[in-house]
Formats: sequence, structure tokens, C-alpha cells
Amino acid sequence: MVNRYFYYWQEEYDLEYHDSILKFMDGLNARRLYLKMLDIDWNEANHAYPVSITSGEYTWNKPRDHWTNTDILSDIIPVVFITNHTMLNVTRDELDTLARKIIRKCSRVNYKEMQIDCDWTEQSKEMYFDFLKALKKQLGAKKLSATIRLYQYKYLSKTGVPPVDKGMLMIYNVSNVKEYSTANSIFDKSEAQKYIEGVAKYPLPLDFALPAFAWAVVYHDDKFSCMMRDIKPITGDTCTFLEKQWPVYKVKYDYVYGKVYLRRGDQIKIESITPDMLMDAAKLAKECANSDTINVSVFELDEVMKNKYSHETLEAAYNTLR
Repeated sequence: MVNRYFYYWQEEYDLEYHDSILKFMDGLNARRLYLKMLDIDWNEANHAYPVSITSGEYTWNKPRDHWTNTDILSDIIPVVFITNHTMLNVTRDELDTLARKIIRKCSRVNYKEMQIDCDWTEQSKEMYFDFLKALKKQLGAKKLSATIRLYQYKYLSKTGVPPVDKGMLMIYNVSNVKEYSTANSIFDKSEAQKYIEGVAKYPLPLDFALPAFAWAVVYHDDKFSCMMRDIKPITGDTCTFLEKQWPVYKVKYDYVYGKVYLRRGDQIKIESITPDMLMDAAKLAKECANSDTINVSVFELDEVMKNKYSHETLEAAYNTLR
């Protein structure tokens, strides 16, 4: 059995006002959503603290008369992103308090499962796993899941297996985005395959996240500068400060774009996922399947994704895991 999910990774939760997106989900029989609630980082002054909190109301999974299935969204799973930097610096005495604060921040949603997203390492795994145990204890009967990168999947003898109910294997972000020579850091079939071939089945039930998104990577003198998530204005016709030559755009003069200061000569590389790449990711996920019931989530739900990928393409990706 395959359950269909999406990730919603915006700073503002406003799907109630986007009937087109809800209709899009309804057409795919997708009833569940992984909703990013918090981004947590660490500094000397604040220790572990939320650098961003998704704003908005969370009451929109209500009946809609013009749909036959009135339970349009049956399940919301709050997701909390925690930096590895946090796990390298937080103390064991702070873990229970951190878990309690996270649960309180997520109380705006009625949920049966919570997910933690952390790119933990061999150096941070002990503290991270102790944090997960503390969180699991406070969650009681609610489920706890954790994201798993492909390198954590392959090198589990080093990175360990998180003490959670299940994992979410992310079939993307396998190449180094900071390297100018990287063709596409989101997904590269040959690179992703290296993390899967010859690897035994993971000892934790797995769900899967598939990539259906794009971002912009900024380089200064061929060195990584920053990343930008919102690429729609860049690829539009109104950005006069860019010399456009897809997929690499050159900055013609110094310009402040949102919160990013761009300098003349900077290069902006657009990385995106084609429908064929999405299908390749789904096929790789199929090789890692280890349970009878699987949640397949597409990252990420927004207007750009809705306009780029047809129902047929997404149907095929979901059905690959059947």
C-alpha cells in the first residue's frame, strides 16, 4: 500500500487561500501533508532556538462542498528542521527542555506523527539520538519519524540508525552544491545509485521523499556564495539585472535581490528536476523499499511544482512504489 503525501516548506502556511493547490492534491488522491513548522539553530547567546517559525492558521482541513471527498486533508505531520550545528553544541541537560519546546510549538496542529529533519553526522549522532529518545518519550502514543540522507543510509555503521518509529529516505541532495563543477546537486541518478547498490535493507521501516523542485545557486568568482529558493522572479522577464543564458545567469551590475546582495559578474545557476529525473528517483526508492505500507512524499508542494508536473507524471512516480 502506498500513501500519497506532499511536503509544504514555505515560511507562511496559507493553503486555505489556494483552492487550486488543494484541487491539485485532490486530483491525485493525496490526503496528507508534511508541514515544516520550525527551523532550529544554535548560537552562544540563545543556544538552541527557532530561527524561523512558519506562520499561518492550521484549520483548513475542513469539508468543501464542491468535492466528493470532504476529508481533503486527513493528516498533517509537523516537521522540525534542526541543524547539525545544534546537535554538536547542545548539552545533554538541555535535551528535555528542547523537546518540550518543540512539542509546544507544534501544538497548533492536531497530529499523530512528528518528523525531525537533521543532517546528523558521526560526531553528533550520540547527542541527536538522545534527543530523539527524549522527544519520543514526551510524545507518548504519537509516532516519531526522522529524515535519512542517502549517505546515512549507506554508511549506517558510522552514522547509526535513529531511535524512531520509521525513517524518511530523501532521494536527493547527493552532490556537493558548493562545487561550481557540480551539474545538478539536487539529483544525479548515477551518484544516487552509488549509495544504494549492494546495500542491505535498512533496519528501520522506510518512507520516501522524491524531488520535484528547483533552486538557484549563487557563485562569486566560481566559489559558492549562497542559495535562493524563489527562482520564479529570476527566470521571469522582469529581471533586467541579469544576462540570461539558462541555466546559468550572469549578474550585469550590483543589485540587492530580496535579502541577497549580488555583485557584478556573479553567476546564478538554476538547478531543477525534470519529469524523467523524478521517475528515476522513484525507481531508486523502489530498490530501498522494506515495508508493506509506504508513504511517498513529493518535495515540494507549491504553485511552481503544480504548474511544472502533470498529474500523469506524479501518478507514475507514486505508483512506482506500489
